[in-house]
Amino acid sequence: MTRTYSALIGLASIVPLAIVAWLISRIFIDDKEGSPGAVSSMGTARWKHTATLLPNGKVLIVGGLSRVANAIMPVSLPSTEIYDPSSNSWSPSGVLAVARASHTATLLPSGKVLVVGGQGNSGTLSDAELYDPASGTWSPAGTLPQARSAHTATLLPSGKVLVAGGSAHSDTAELYEPSTNTWSSAGRMLNSQSYYTANLLPSGNVIVLGSLGTPELYQPSSDVWSSASATRFWKWPELQEHTATLLPTGKVLVAGGGTFRTASPTPSTFLYDPSSNTWSSAGDMAQSRKGHTATLLPNAQVLVAGGISELYDPSQPVQTP
Repeated sequence: MTRTYSALIGLASIVPLAIVAWLISRIFIDDKEGSPGAVSSMGTARWKHTATLLPNGKVLIVGGLSRVANAIMPVSLPSTEIYDPSSNSWSPSGVLAVARASHTATLLPSGKVLVVGGQGNSGTLSDAELYDPASGTWSPAGTLPQARSAHTATLLPSGKVLVAGGSAHSDTAELYEPSTNTWSSAGRMLNSQSYYTANLLPSGNVIVLGSLGTPELYQPSSDVWSSASATRFWKWPELQEHTATLLPTGKVLVAGGGTFRTASPTPSTFLYDPSSNTWSSAGDMAQSRKGHTATLLPNAQVLVAGGISELYDPSQPVQTP
């Protein structure tokens, strides 16, 4: 059972980036719909949605923002779609109870998908919904004490889901228990966090890096948050739109991002070593960047892309000026 959970957790952590990389590669082979290698168009144009790879190989697209006729501003969508790679086709997959964007979608060990929070057309949301791919239906998944969007959701080895931070710079965190479809507190974070990343470490702990304050660790065994201090190497401790990638070594590569106060992008990268709870420089990228992607490749290198792409090779020594 532990191996099954570990496999699912690993899949959940790389799937979003893998989906993006695969779709982009398909599009760049030939961007004309109907041509070899092209991906067919979705039923609805959208952004700030989620894409989740299901156990059956299909991809679930949920919510997001879209521009509609006679609307001044983009609106959140309640619609969902399924992409079938075997037929290169899209089909509707039910309607959410509440339209949402900037939410999270987490694949559970049961094969169901937990969709949490986000930004609705009437404000930030505190509800959650479950998608069952076996029936193609949606059902309620309880209510969070704290409404949130731009948060993170991390599948833990226990099968629970850690939901933390988010809009309004929340310092709260909660746990979803799939067996009872209920929520409980996961303690208080050391700092209010939003626009941040969360990575499940081999130890079962979760490292969180956000736009306010220094990195911190969540320990599920004790339900306690503690500092993952980066004082020595943190040139700009208030990052947003950075990436954090778990490497095969168990270390975490943090790349780029913009400072919360000035939004200026940085070329800096750092390595976090959970075995010693220490940080070190991983050198500067050739370009300052934020809002980019970082994809772990089969050869253990990390592809950082956004404007100009470059590779991080953990086997090469850091070049210092």
